[in-house]
Amino acid sequence: MTEAAPASVPGKIEIGNAQDVLGAFGLRQPQHRERSALTLLALACLSPGQAWSEASAPRMRTREIMEWTQAEYGVAYAPNTRETIRRYILSDFVEAGLIAENPDSPSRPGNSPNWCYQLREGALNVLRKYGSAAFAKEASSYAASIIDSLERGRELAIATNRDAILRGLVESAGGLRAAEAAVIEGRRRVLVELRALLAMPDATETAMQKILENNYWVFGGQYVAISPRRGLVPMQQHDILLVTADKSLTIVELKGPCDPLLARPRERHLTVSASVNDAVGQSMNYLRSMDEFGLSMRTAASDELGLDYDFRRADALVVIGNRDHPAKTDAERAQMDRVLRTYNSHLSRIRVLTYTDLLDTAERTLQFDS
Repeated sequence: MTEAAPASVPGKIEIGNAQDVLGAFGLRQPQHRERSALTLLALACLSPGQAWSEASAPRMRTREIMEWTQAEYGVAYAPNTRETIRRYILSDFVEAGLIAENPDSPSRPGNSPNWCYQLREGALNVLRKYGSAAFAKEASSYAASIIDSLERGRELAIATNRDAILRGLVESAGGLRAAEAAVIEGRRRVLVELRALLAMPDATETAMQKILENNYWVFGGQYVAISPRRGLVPMQQHDILLVTADKSLTIVELKGPCDPLLARPRERHLTVSASVNDAVGQSMNYLRSMDEFGLSMRTAASDELGLDYDFRRADALVVIGNRDHPAKTDAERAQMDRVLRTYNSHLSRIRVLTYTDLLDTAERTLQFDS
């Protein structure tokens, strides 16, 4: 244990204790010991005199960590110190599993001024036990679980034998955590790519489809796969056929991210655009065909292709437009929401969604302590 400084020096005891905590988690940074301790205290929002049981986990940017340190402990850092804290302290905290980056928006660009950090729930629970008999053991166990997950992830990444991968997944909780973390990180990268594409002024339906057709999870947790065959219905070719756990289908009709969403055919009333109406009409025809030929199609698909789908319980999803296009004002976005909400409320088996809303929903499913 680090020897605490005399109690008469404000904040020194807390800094020394924070150094003890970092050591218990396996983090030893002799060149930045005090900065690391102050960074931890800031992330736990522990002012001088507060007990570790009072630790909390606010989301904080690097600048906010420095400002809090100066306000609470009187330690002022030069502005160029921010990069040192980010690269040599916060990055180590992330790797050690103490903190998460951007838990509120995992796909946030790396150059965003809102890039932030937050103590993980598991780490916070251990921190609150500092000073108790259970702390050392729980901190050691937490650190060991993180190391095990990292090592397991590296093993799985280089494994070429499928059986070896499956054994690695099921033989330990660490393997499961590593696999889950890898999947989540991969999905976050997909969302970053989709958002970057959506922000382009010349984004096309084809470009979006190339990514979406390999990532069924973007559309929601009720889906388990995308049909490998898009032309199951005679004389029709669907953009994407989503498969649910109960074998029913959702026809996804993709339209351009830059297509208009609203029109004003009357002087005072906004309605959905002709592009939206056309896409919905197209989806109605798809559903009618599945209703009429569903029974024979199910038999043919099962016998000839080995695909067991319930065509007569299909619905449809139209994805079109960008609600957050840079040219739109907040008032216009609110109008879009109202018009689309009203329009959807009068539809049956068809839903209209913007690409923005689709990606926002997918991102929210990844916002948990991974």
